[in-house]
Amino acid sequence: MLTTVTGNLYDHTGKAIPAGSRPELFFRPRQSNVVDASALAGVEAQATLNAATGAFTVRLEAHPGVTYRMVARWLTNPEERSPERWGFQYTEWPIEIDPYPIGGSLDDLVAQNATHPLMVLVQLDDPPLDYTGLWLDAAPGDETEPTRSGSGMLRMVYA
Repeated sequence: MLTTVTGNLYDHTGKAIPAGSRPELFFRPRQSNVVDASALAGVEAQATLNAATGAFTVRLEAHPGVTYRMVARWLTNPEERSPERWGFQYTEWPIEIDPYPIGGSLDDLVAQNATHPLMVLVQLDDPPLDYTGLWLDAAPGDETEPTRSGSGMLRMVYA
């Protein structure tokens, strides 16, 4: 069953990667799958990306156990006119996206995967009551010396 996933692709300034850098976003299946008598090859699905705003939409197969990783690439030398001389930078997020059962916005899909083993909740307050996963019980840093961070205890929390 195909579902729609939506979101935004920004840089760390909260802006879309410049259109001249030709950004592209792909959703890479974690593995090939067999679903409902169909063999699904582990081929990336390319998102439709609005380069001006960073907004994207992608249609993905959504079945139990079928998850994806996001991979983006963009030109590092957008002034180069010859495609055979283009250089790309890539990034892959260490988060599995699970669009099952109905897809949705990226923030909702990441939130439902908050217990991914590579994710740690870091905050001074106690974790939400429904949170299960790793939590860094952080201590405040030195207010008089902002370059010094606090310490903390890594804890496993169960809802």
